Amino acid sequence: MVTITNRTRRMKVFLLPHDLICKATGKCHCGISKTDKTRLISSLTIPAESRVVGLSQAILTLPEIQLAIKRGEIEIEQKPKKKKKDTPKADKPAPQSPSQ
Repeated sequence: MVTITNRTRRMKVFLLPHDLICKATGKCHCGISKTDKTRLISSLTIPAESRVVGLSQAILTLPEIQLAIKRGEIEIEQKPKKKKKDTPKADKPAPQSPSQ
């Protein structure tokens, strides 16, 4: 997962093209026009000096995002996926009943 922080004092808007984002994530994020039923690409809006958490790694493939990173306008924080621990839990001994 990726967190993007807008370092500017202006709102940033990035278009999310279907060919890059939807195909990379395996899920279509586009809207559908009510008038002619065509696909409408979605966008990512980041308010000034704000953070957006939980984005797909695919967002980093966008040329506009890469340019904004180079310019210092946005900051990227990537969190590695959590791996499941393969170590089995030790079995606890059964509780003993008090003798009377």
